[in-house]
Amino acid sequence: MATIPPGQGRPTGPELAVPPPLPFDPELATALAELVDAGPVVPSLTPDMIPPIRSTAVRSVRLTPGRLGRDGRFEVAELPVPGRGVAPEVRVLICRPAGAA
Repeated sequence: MATIPPGQGRPTGPELAVPPPLPFDPELATALAELVDAGPVVPSLTPDMIPPIRSTAVRSVRLTPGRLGRDGRFEVAELPVPGRGVAPEVRVLICRPAGAA
């Protein structure tokens, strides 16, 4: 069970350990290799840069289920996923080819 050390205010424990990142889709290997060869596109990204980037993205793009579904080519679902340990629930958007099993 997660515990909160005195004075720290955040839970710790083995169930809150960060798992290793998921591998990239094999179909993206060629594109990723080209990006790596091209060098850094953004020299650095700091935490203070994230809110303005998100704000701009939210205002500039309005993705409705119809647009995400590409006129029925994709099935779109938004599902709740429980957080790890005491972390809050996360909403996950699933888009998959129509008719995929």
